[in-house]
Amino acid sequence: MLLRRVPSFLPSISVSALAAAWLLGACVGDEPTAQKTDAAPSPSATTTATAPSDAAPPPNDSAVPDTSVPDTSVPDAPAPDAAGSPAHLVFVTDAKVDGAFAGAGDPWVAADAVCATEARANSLPGTYVAWLSWETATGTKFNAASRISDFAYALPGGVDGSAPVLVAASKAELLTQGPRVQMDRTGSGAQVDFDENSVVAWVWTGTNGDGSASLSNNCARWTSAAANDFGTTGNARRIPSFLPTDWTSLGGRPCSLKRRFYCFQK
Repeated sequence: MLLRRVPSFLPSISVSALAAAWLLGACVGDEPTAQKTDAAPSPSATTTATAPSDAAPPPNDSAVPDTSVPDTSVPDAPAPDAAGSPAHLVFVTDAKVDGAFAGAGDPWVAADAVCATEARANSLPGTYVAWLSWETATGTKFNAASRISDFAYALPGGVDGSAPVLVAASKAELLTQGPRVQMDRTGSGAQVDFDENSVVAWVWTGTNGDGSASLSNNCARWTSAAANDFGTTGNARRIPSFLPTDWTSLGGRPCSLKRRFYCFQK
């Protein structure tokens, strides 16, 4: 009986094929652990990822304002006077009058009446006098500085509910250093309207920076409304290059024009 010989190359092909198949199966069945994504994350891993780090830097203390030393440059609330009382109020009138407001009467009486009317209308406490100077025909001077006492003075609280704002800590400060803020609030706490431009709101004063009567600039003792007569005025606003005396003495204005008064609480 003749035996058929198997070709010698077949065993080598079979071994190679079997090896390739075994390697392919190993790659498909053994998925690397790092690539598994269907397993739920452990609770401890989630907590660690979301918890704040204990090593977080502390807050920057330099960004927190230091309240141990109060800022007194422009206080929002009136400072007490030397006796510990609240600051007295000062405001500028809504009403404007020409230079003949006194008529045949006393200029102080006429101006004080305007202050009293507006103080009552705005329910302000106390009584008020106008910051006004004048002199008689014989040269006797009536100085505005004699009308107010050595109190701290503040503007009324704003219409937005903001606190009164300190103008000066004392009469002496007001006369030597000028007001800390522009004095342009009315008795209601609203900012007064401006006149010729946005940085001026003229006020009849007849008064120098030291509180004394200015020389003859008082609209003929506040009896003249002539355009060629003049009265000393202050500015309730602040021009860019203001001086400490601008609030009470910033030149003479024609007596034919209408201006306001400053009203100080007694």
